[in-house]
Amino acid sequence: MAAQQTTAGAGAFARFFLLTVDWGFATTSGAYMAHYFDPSCDECLQLQSGLNATATQGWHFVGGRYTIKDVAVTDDSTDHHTATIHAAVSPSKTVDASGAEQTSAAAIADVTLRLDLSWESTSWLVDRIDSDTGS
Repeated sequence: MAAQQTTAGAGAFARFFLLTVDWGFATTSGAYMAHYFDPSCDECLQLQSGLNATATQGWHFVGGRYTIKDVAVTDDSTDHHTATIHAAVSPSKTVDASGAEQTSAAAIADVTLRLDLSWESTSWLVDRIDSDTGS
């Protein structure tokens, strides 16, 4: 469904994309998510760069995993949709190559992510990510 040029397809794609970001934190690699965003997405590039820089240092993440609560899609046009994702994020820490904790973050009970999506020939791509963190 995520490969369909429909509102439901855009919603399925948005959910899938967030799971690729989640996988990026699990594997400390931005390679997988890179297939699904437009090169003009600055927020996407920064996220990918941060994941890859962490891996280059020999560091990794523990926790920080997303739980998707719901996804809503607004049809801006046939080729452009905005997906709003409500999610929670588990507590996390960044661990260096020796196993020492370098940073930590508390759980986030509610984060709202807005993804601007565009249909490009045969698939959706993320053009922009915006987020708000609740409690």
